[in-house]
This record gives sequence, C-alpha cells and structure tokens, in this order.
Amino acid sequence: AGLPVHPGTGHEDSLTTRLACHFGQASFMPTPVHRLDRGTSGLMLVAASYAALDAAQQALRANTMHKEYVAWVAGRWPHAQTCLVRHFLRKETVDGFERMRPVAAAAPNAKEALCLVRALSINDRASLVQVRLLTGRTHQIRVQLSSLGHPVLGDAKYGQARAGATLYLHSLRIVLPEGPVFACLPPWSGPRALTALPEPIDHGPQASP
Repeated sequence: AGLPVHPGTGHEDSLTTRLACHFGQASFMPTPVHRLDRGTSGLMLVAASYAALDAAQQALRANTMHKEYVAWVAGRWPHAQTCLVRHFLRKETVDGFERMRPVAAAAPNAKEALCLVRALSINDRASLVQVRLLTGRTHQIRVQLSSLGHPVLGDAKYGQARAGATLYLHSLRIVLPEGPVFACLPPWSGPRALTALPEPIDHGPQASP
C-alpha cells in the first residue's frame, strides 16, 4: 500500500521502477500483470518471462484469472448471502482527477461492472466483505460499494475519509487458470484484523442486491 505500480505525476518511485533497478541486467524485465490502486495492499502478480506475461494477460482478457479482495466498508452490510453487484461505469475527469461514475446502461462509453460480494462480519458501524471481481474496471470495487451506500473505510475519493487515511481494501487471492493459487492476509491489526483466509467465493447463480 502506498507504492504505485507505475510512475506518474508527483511520484517517481513505483513498482516498475524498482523492478527495473533490481533486474537491470535481466534478459526479460519482470513486468506487472495487472494494477492495484495506490492505496490498496495485497497481492500483485509480476511475470518473469514473456510467455508468463502473455498467458496471464490472456487469462485476464478471458476472465479466467480469478481475483478476490477483502474490504471494511462503512455501515451494516444488508445481505447475509453472497450477492451479485452490477453497475455501468464511465470514466470522467473532475477537477483534473480521474473518477469512475455509475451511469445508465445506455450512456455513452458506459462499461458493465460486475462483482460478487459476501459478508464476513456485519456490524452497525462497519462490515467486512469479501469481493470476487467478474470484470476489471478502474476503481471498480471502491465505486460500486460506495454507490450502494457502503464506501470502503479510508477511501477519500469515493467516501468521506480524510486524505492519507488507511484504505481498508486488500488484494487477497489470485487464482490462475489450471495453475497455482496465491493468497496473503491483509496487514490490518486490532479489531479490523483478518487472521484466517476465507474460503473462495464460488461463481454460480447469485441474488442481486
């Protein structure tokens, strides 16, 4: 968390620049397969060969690479069972900053966003949810949960947190098609700690919220 995948305006340090520094003499520069928001902790896959990069990117396009996250969200999550969350999102620029906004399905440049959400702990002030992405839109989890009235804790862009707050969103598990499973627990401590890996979310018929 806090390290961007690529360098950009206002920050030169990034995962790719560190990889370039560490593997400067490699025949193939290790390359991130996907991206994480700057404040998100957790798993990042980096390909160490062109064949691995090509296979992983094909899996992403075909939606056969499964990615799961955990997040603490504001308020009491209202669904006891796993539910399908569906929006149509459009990328917009507001005051020079990129944001994703829910729009009508027929709106220009609208893209469908789908995920499965399962509650792990439900409380009045905050709930812990597990999310399996079915599509890969920019800021998808953050904007979808916020649109349902349950922004991710610490989210200054789509919630009401102060700038620099800890974003309670964590890349928990990545499953490659017919390949290995990678998983790691979030670094959270205290009452928001997650001490055991939850079971994966099955992709089957689900109820919409």
